[in-house]
Amino acid sequence: LSLSFSLAFISHHALSLTPCRPAWGLSLSLLLPSIRRLVLSDNVLTTLTGLERLLCLRELDVRNNRLATIDACRAIGTLPDLEQLFVAGNPVCDHSGYLTDIRKLSSPPAARLVIDGHAK
Repeated sequence: LSLSFSLAFISHHALSLTPCRPAWGLSLSLLLPSIRRLVLSDNVLTTLTGLERLLCLRELDVRNNRLATIDACRAIGTLPDLEQLFVAGNPVCDHSGYLTDIRKLSSPPAARLVIDGHAK
């Protein structure tokens, strides 16, 4: 059985990808490996660990979660096709350099990545 989706909307469901429980993200990547747009806004995510295998992902919306550090967002650097990222409303956005810090996660830094509507 092969599932092919371009959008998954999982919001307001109190999801939590904690460092101790990344299995949810792993399961998602196995079920939806070709997902292009993923909406995980308004949950209680503390990390993006587990999303590393979503290699076709182009848009990720994780607004209004509990991502507190750049390290919690590290999985962003493993998403080669990511073009749009929405991260506003997380504690990580409270410092003025968060846009630059998130861009630095990918190697080389993603020149085309638009974060919260801000292009490079």
